[in-house]
Amino acid sequence: MEEISIPPGLSLDAGDDRPPSEQLRHRVQQGRADGSFEHGVEMALRAMLTSPAFLFRIEREPESGAVKSGAYRINDLELASRLAFFLWSEGPDDELLALAESNRLSEQAVYDQQVERIPSAQSGTIDK
Repeated sequence: MEEISIPPGLSLDAGDDRPPSEQLRHRVQQGRADGSFEHGVEMALRAMLTSPAFLFRIEREPESGAVKSGAYRINDLELASRLAFFLWSEGPDDELLALAESNRLSEQAVYDQQVERIPSAQSGTIDK
């Protein structure tokens, strides 16, 4: 099997102000300069697939000044996302999203019911 390596400076750069699509277009052009169109596309795909933003789910803290003690309240959509990824290793399903969008997920009884429901959903007993 061929060893995969990303040449220095080829992965997507979080410090680059350009949108990811522009960064990928640039990587294709760089790869084409060194080989063929296919090589350029391969380099862009390698850059995208090894980007930390693609590999990791990054959570950002609220605007500076909003967090004083290190703890802060999250909204229902953030709660749905965190709950689903923690218990399910997937994004929230339609039911969880509907509850979050109606701002009901932060109600203790609704939250408790979803915590009980999500593991059973993982076994395929509900529709996603």
